[in-house]
Amino acid sequence: MRERLTVGLENEVARKTLRPKEGVIEVKTAPPAFEETPWPLVTVHVLNDGSAERGVGEFLDTDVQDLITNEWLETQGWIARVQISVVGWSKNADERIAMRQALRRLVIGNLPVFQGYGMTRIDFSQTDADEMAAYPVPVYQTVGTFSCFAPAEVVTSSSNVVTDIDSSAFTPDFPDRSARAAF
Repeated sequence: MRERLTVGLENEVARKTLRPKEGVIEVKTAPPAFEETPWPLVTVHVLNDGSAERGVGEFLDTDVQDLITNEWLETQGWIARVQISVVGWSKNADERIAMRQALRRLVIGNLPVFQGYGMTRIDFSQTDADEMAAYPVPVYQTVGTFSCFAPAEVVTSSSNVVTDIDSSAFTPDFPDRSARAAF
């Protein structure tokens, strides 16, 4: 999410739909420190990331063999319900409106990208808020909540299992021969 917003906001600034004084809108993962932060900015925070759908065996994909390393790759996990807070911060109420509209465009424009990562049931809601006490000047926020279902997975690898089979038990005529089988 952070990467898509960063790239999208660069595009919004280039199109002049947003006009920050510094020429860039940063995307951070923590609320701004007033003196050290170029305004406007966007912050993203994970609100919730937990298992929503689980199945027997917890396998999200079939096992595949990596033909280069000859290892088997196994994917385990679940479908997670993820909620991310996307907050646009500004010192100007009109700029907040432009920021809200830009953030909505960025989420809509990135739907194919999000879907490519396996995200489904994507939802984005926004509301405006004002912060009048925490900073030396009024700060205007557009507070968005991005939610979706997405695969949460871990891919593990293992080498081929090699088993020695003593063929003499099956073919008494060849007592010294053994066969190797790879699984």
